[in-house]
Amino acid sequence: MMVRENKLGLTELTEAEERQMIQLGIERRPIDSFRIGPFRYSNLKDAVAQAKRQTPNQPGGAP
Repeated sequence: MMVRENKLGLTELTEAEERQMIQLGIERRPIDSFRIGPFRYSNLKDAVAQAKRQTPNQPGGAP
């Protein structure tokens, strides 16, 4: 089964899934996710720190 995502990267739900969420009182909350190579971070500060560690010639980066 292929998962479809919209342009924000959220999985598209069927009408039946949306109805079920409403019936069960489930709220959907998108979260920010930042990816640097294979690493995924929930906050930009940590993603920036990783990017600097792996990027030469950046302040705070790899020598």
